[in-house]
Amino acid sequence: MKKANFQPKNQMKEKITIEDKPEKPSDFEEVGEKLFAKDMIDYEVISLGENRGQFFVRLPTRMTNKLEFKRGDKIRITLILHDDERKLVLEAAQ
Repeated sequence: MKKANFQPKNQMKEKITIEDKPEKPSDFEEVGEKLFAKDMIDYEVISLGENRGQFFVRLPTRMTNKLEFKRGDKIRITLILHDDERKLVLEAAQ
């Protein structure tokens, strides 16, 4: 059975604890800049598929949703080859 507290409210004492503020992380400004930046960077490594001799890439749904892609939209593909570098850049056509 629980004991009832019969002390009047004005006689009850509250325990107040004071804690020191935690130190701000050293990279706080950097994190803030990333959070409030207008640029958004998202990446994912995806597998290259093949169908009837043609290669294809499945774009992640979260990315196509953010770009608001719909059937028939265009994507520009740019191939950049240097001696020590290979890049394939996909851009949403405007």
